[in-house]
Amino acid sequence: MIVYKYRGANFERDLESLERNSYWSPKFKDLNDPCETLINTDPFKIQSKAFAKLFGKEKSEQFLEVEKALHNLFEVKKKGIGIYSLSKTFKDELLWAHYADSHKGFCVEYDLELLANSYESFETFSFPVIYTKKPPEYGIRDINKTKTYQIVQKLAGYKSKRWSYEQEYRVVTGFYGEHPYNPICLKSIYFGLNMKEFEKEIMTKRLKGRNIQFFQIVQKHNSYDFDAVKVNDLTKERYTYFKEIPTEITEQNPIQYKITSKVYIREIKAMVEIELESKINEKQLEWIAHLLRNDMFRKPKRLFIMYYLKSDIERDPAWATTHFVDSELKVTINDFGQ
Repeated sequence: MIVYKYRGANFERDLESLERNSYWSPKFKDLNDPCETLINTDPFKIQSKAFAKLFGKEKSEQFLEVEKALHNLFEVKKKGIGIYSLSKTFKDELLWAHYADSHKGFCVEYDLELLANSYESFETFSFPVIYTKKPPEYGIRDINKTKTYQIVQKLAGYKSKRWSYEQEYRVVTGFYGEHPYNPICLKSIYFGLNMKEFEKEIMTKRLKGRNIQFFQIVQKHNSYDFDAVKVNDLTKERYTYFKEIPTEITEQNPIQYKITSKVYIREIKAMVEIELESKINEKQLEWIAHLLRNDMFRKPKRLFIMYYLKSDIERDPAWATTHFVDSELKVTINDFGQ
């Protein structure tokens, strides 16, 4: 599924987040709707009191304990989760006005599945927002719905009908803050009608080689509706990001490489395997290591990368390794006399 994020008001910050392949998932209190995570638990209280009268004091106390436990559970989830709000459309005039600085900003297109599931070790949930006239209710029948997904959707999956124009789809994270994502989930960027030309030039230059399609939003003739026109031709552009060591580093022809596997445990450690087209030197190994640490994993405490040559049949041990511990990098090349 394709989803969109409108950006504006802080061009440099937003561009840097694209360069770093990350998004910010804020606390619910930092969102612009004061009714976020509102749940009506009155039905549960009324129903539990009714059951308590039927079954006596002992049951009444049990229901009271359940009510306290539910309240605590909701509060814990509220304090911890982050909510990344997206939309199903890039053409809404109100979204451009409200979230893209009156068309001075831009809109980012993501593959939702890749965005929400970039790393298996990250707890994320994604779902469309349900728009209702009243807040969601929690009653006795919901007592068995204790799976994390069900609780999170109840907390963060409902908004007033007045917000329905946003066509919102959410990625809810297990914790708020910065979250890295797989770079291939970013598909396209749409320039607003009033975006400055020099900002467009800066963006296309700094995101060059990433296989991103750029569009210009245009207004249809005699209409309130918008359309998008392609700015660049991807068939004539080289896709080099995380695929090629550039000429300025090799000082000769570019050298191809391929990431064959990666594992990331948030901020603790990451492990990557890379297949190299040919042997490279220590400077080039360091360049790849720093690129992965800064752009793919957001500086984990430990990053271990194993490099294999494409021509190698036996790949144990690796031809070379780079190992980050905090900011210290160790490079090892195992040539075995070859």
